[in-house]
Amino acid sequence: MYQKFINFKNCISNNQEIKLLIIIFLIIFSSINFHKNQYKVADQSFFNNFQKDSEALVLGKIAEDKYNKSTDYYGLGFVSIDEKFVYGKNTIDGYSVINENIEPKDYLSYKSQVGLHGYIYSFIFNKLKIDSINKLKFITSFFSAIVLVVLTLLFWKIIGKLFASIFFTTIFFSPWIVSFSGNLYWVSFLWFLPAIFSFLVFVDIDNKRKYIWLFCFMLSIFIKSLCGYEYLSTIVLFALSVFFIAPFLENNSISKNKLLKYIVIIFGLSIFGFLLAIGIHSLLRGEGDLLLGLKNIYEQDVLRRTFGGDVTKFDPVYSNSF
Repeated sequence: MYQKFINFKNCISNNQEIKLLIIIFLIIFSSINFHKNQYKVADQSFFNNFQKDSEALVLGKIAEDKYNKSTDYYGLGFVSIDEKFVYGKNTIDGYSVINENIEPKDYLSYKSQVGLHGYIYSFIFNKLKIDSINKLKFITSFFSAIVLVVLTLLFWKIIGKLFASIFFTTIFFSPWIVSFSGNLYWVSFLWFLPAIFSFLVFVDIDNKRKYIWLFCFMLSIFIKSLCGYEYLSTIVLFALSVFFIAPFLENNSISKNKLLKYIVIIFGLSIFGFLLAIGIHSLLRGEGDLLLGLKNIYEQDVLRRTFGGDVTKFDPVYSNSF
């Protein structure tokens, strides 16, 4: 009897080890795909040049800190190897500045967001001495791979093996996701991070751990907003998706009232996280004046991006396009 128990315990241990090895393999497999487009999911030229103008904003912050040219608290900006930055001509000068160790002559802050990721990558590059663009992109790709695998495991648990397999395959072979995943500006793993914590709330909805996951969800929305406001509505909808489809799942035992309750809570926390970030951004834009900063964001960013307001008040690089 004792021997049977030992054999059973060893069998469980071996199964856990096999699962762990599969997870590690999937993370490595995905990291290589996201970092190098190793499996040619995307056109190689498209992959190599994808969103370099956006990524240059992060490189600008790295160069600014490297050469001690910081003049404000924004985390993103363009650098120029010429005396005066010209949009278009000098947009991707950040690559030359970093790769060829050229001291920039001009710096233009990007004020449409706080740019937290610029600070983080600058710290990694300048303080931790992981001083190559390629290494930074690999780190980003690696986190993207971890997030993909964790989400797949959660879908496996919540919905089933088939859906989880389809999800992983769809993301893995998406040329858009592959191209986004290593980009230093987009930090696309932050798009999916809120969903991980929201899904964990769903899994632990009758456990006190859900309060930890709810806090982490709010924090992930806050961090994402500090790194840019793009796709926030879609990010929140994706995070809420399991609560919407739960009534149609065979193994669901959560009442509709409880599902609705947590939909409201999670949506409310997403608004709170966003407002915290926009508050910090407003203080930056208003140089300490919250209301002035909000007004500036509305007039210079919201109206400009929605074809409204007085175009003569916009920067010439924008007003000319109108």
